Amino acid sequence: MRALILLVFFVGCGAAPAPRVSTEGDDARLLDRLAAAPPPADWAMVGKTPLDFATYHPQGLLRVGDRWLLTTVEIRRPPAADDPGEGVGHLIAFDDAGHELARVTLGEGKAFHPGGFDLDGEALLVPVAEYRPDSATIVYRVDPQTLAATVAFRVADHIGAIAVDRLDGTVYGMSWGSRRIY
Repeated sequence: MRALILLVFFVGCGAAPAPRVSTEGDDARLLDRLAAAPPPADWAMVGKTPLDFATYHPQGLLRVGDRWLLTTVEIRRPPAADDPGEGVGHLIAFDDAGHELARVTLGEGKAFHPGGFDLDGEALLVPVAEYRPDSATIVYRVDPQTLAATVAFRVADHIGAIAVDRLDGTVYGMSWGSRRIY
């Protein structure tokens, strides 16, 4: 049986905006805030929900309104040194009971690996990259209710996660292995 385990993690950052990472000295402040965060032992299971659909290899999870949204990659042929592999990227909407509400396939060609995603206030920004570092990414803009998707932009790197600053709307991306933050 598949189950989604929901975790709650509280970081006492107050109402201050999230720190910005740069090579100009802000890294020290970010490291100080991370060091002050509670240890992983402070995570606590708050629920367990059986899911009635295949989850493959989950990447991102977000709650929007009364539904959950999950990105996951279905690997059909694993990548190798000389082969980008083959797979299908999914964005799945489901309810609190674990029932699939809707699904959309995202990606094209060698780009089939969806990542962590976020809501920009109106739409989801979902990265779908090739399954290897230093590759390419398509970022989709997806309606969280209908799952209608359009290409927002492309990036000449593997973007594994996107976050949106709710205060100023800045979109951040993180590359494979957190090698680069955009």
